[in-house]
Amino acid sequence: MAQRQRHLAAALLAGAVLLPLAACETSSIKSSCDTDSSCRIEITGNSLHDLPRPLDASHGYEKPADMHDKIHLDQSTEGGPATVELNADPYECSVGESFTVTDTTFPCTEIGEDSIALETVRN
Repeated sequence: MAQRQRHLAAALLAGAVLLPLAACETSSIKSSCDTDSSCRIEITGNSLHDLPRPLDASHGYEKPADMHDKIHLDQSTEGGPATVELNADPYECSVGESFTVTDTTFPCTEIGEDSIALETVRN
């Protein structure tokens, strides 16, 4: 009987530990910049991330240490539309559409459940 109670207690403890971990949402950003005027950004989840380059072209192409341009995927569903926040301002787009912030245009290329892929093009 004591062994059975220990097994039950171990199972309950394992469930208590694993259940919160299953509820955790992961968030990531991947970016690659091939040219001076364009980048590809892929976001999964809804955390706040630094942009790979400043929105304002007058700040150049390198990300300065004090840059505060942020991006956040607010919501998306498979096939779109998606709402993205840049520096706390919301922008909505669907695949094939784009929006412009300061000197940068963001064409929306892929939208999934809690994910988006954007290109960036300097104007």
